[in-house]
Amino acid sequence: MHDARSQATPLTNYEWKGMHSRASLADGHAYHDIPKHMLEVIEKLPQIWDEATGIRVPEAQSRFREAWEHFTCETLALGAEMWICPTASNSIDLVAAILAGRAMRTGLLEPTFDNLALLFRRRGAALTPIPEADLSNGSLDGYLDGIDAIFVVDPNNPTGSQLDGTQWEQIIRLCADHNKTLIVDRTFRFFSTAEPKLSELLAQYDVPFMIIEDTGKTWPTLDLKMSPVICSQHYTDVMSQLYQEMYLCASPFAMLFFHYILSSAPPYSEHFDSLQALLLRRRDMLRAAIAESGLRTAQEGENSCLPIEWLDCSAMGDDDSRIVEALNARGVHLLPGYPFFWSQSPLMAPRNRLRVSLLKKEADFQLGVSILKSALASYPQT
Repeated sequence: MHDARSQATPLTNYEWKGMHSRASLADGHAYHDIPKHMLEVIEKLPQIWDEATGIRVPEAQSRFREAWEHFTCETLALGAEMWICPTASNSIDLVAAILAGRAMRTGLLEPTFDNLALLFRRRGAALTPIPEADLSNGSLDGYLDGIDAIFVVDPNNPTGSQLDGTQWEQIIRLCADHNKTLIVDRTFRFFSTAEPKLSELLAQYDVPFMIIEDTGKTWPTLDLKMSPVICSQHYTDVMSQLYQEMYLCASPFAMLFFHYILSSAPPYSEHFDSLQALLLRRRDMLRAAIAESGLRTAQEGENSCLPIEWLDCSAMGDDDSRIVEALNARGVHLLPGYPFFWSQSPLMAPRNRLRVSLLKKEADFQLGVSILKSALASYPQT
């Protein structure tokens, strides 16, 4: 008899279901209240539209890139180029298409958000899981013979783990010494407490790389996003060809919109401090709500910098998907943890983790936490 539980349900399915509810703490997109500097930009949307109609796409791209580099205080590595995709999933798909087209085997971090693996597999790219601990400890020698590329997610979704400058240099040097391509998902980079200047490290070594960035996890723009994908000179020709075939260009209006958001934002350090202060309040609120339940912050996520909370549900007496289903029925939506272990079947993956998103509007977050607390108080104990 077929066991439905042997088939993993993609995390985006849970996120989409949550979007039908006001009390969704499932998706990790930025939906928090609009910061003050963005209000001024939003008021100028008609003028930005008019401006966008009067310039060519290359100029809009240049202005976005200038604003990006100014805000991040980081210029592209020598010889690298930037392409701008509508979403990070589009950027990941481009990278997957390149690697699959060259039959390159990729070592991908685990656990991490499952759509990275799903997109790679859909393109026919071969994947090998690299446990988070092995990456952090630099224990990668045993993987080198079986892979051509190393895919790092930093900070990592869902645990919030991040590499410091020394760890990054070790990985980049390893890629240089063994002729490996480095792929980096930095879609949560604006929450990183480490924030190494990767371009400076990459400039020291001739390492082929592709880096995926994103605005959608940071600025609450109703899922209008820009996802820069940055490639070393080793991949610029093939990336340019694929990008033009698939997208041709990004919207000049969207690029100018984010040019003004980035240009009007507080300095990077001030922006970071403001986000982390908000997340600290949200974590305190969530942790207080679950204090008397069988949920607790997972040990590996206790120091997370991300706008999500990684929870341990071992003491609930039930597995992650059943808990999520029961909470859905009460009106609050979370993510089960098992799909993050993308290389394992649901029957073999850990079933004792949940993920909660923190960047929602204040009223919606309070509602979600209130429903969660009430639901946990009456959750059947086994």
